[in-house]
Amino acid sequence: STQQQHLHLHLHHIIVLQIIWLILWVSLINKLSPFPPSSFNARSLEKRIVPRHKIMLILKEKGLLNKNVSFYGAITISEPSFLKRFVLPFKEVHEVYAKYTGCSLNMLSQGNAVVCS
Repeated sequence: STQQQHLHLHLHHIIVLQIIWLILWVSLINKLSPFPPSSFNARSLEKRIVPRHKIMLILKEKGLLNKNVSFYGAITISEPSFLKRFVLPFKEVHEVYAKYTGCSLNMLSQGNAVVCS
């Protein structure tokens, strides 16, 4: 229904805003911290969370993914596990994943998850 579509769009915007806020917050903390930057920095958020969010949205919009799959679950699993579960089986997202991660489309089409992680 239209109401469900509006709710889905609203939730999508909330998630995007939360991701942006988190990236900015981590960037600020890393800049102000007297300690060396941690491995958990804004760049790792951009390279890990944003691509996964895009992949999940595409798969859900195309009806290729169960709507009950949690985004939290998708961002907490390892990169090889994410590739095997959400990227490699779906050619529709190979190009998007490659764009965000720098992974070769050729490697994705061959099903080689180890090379991309």
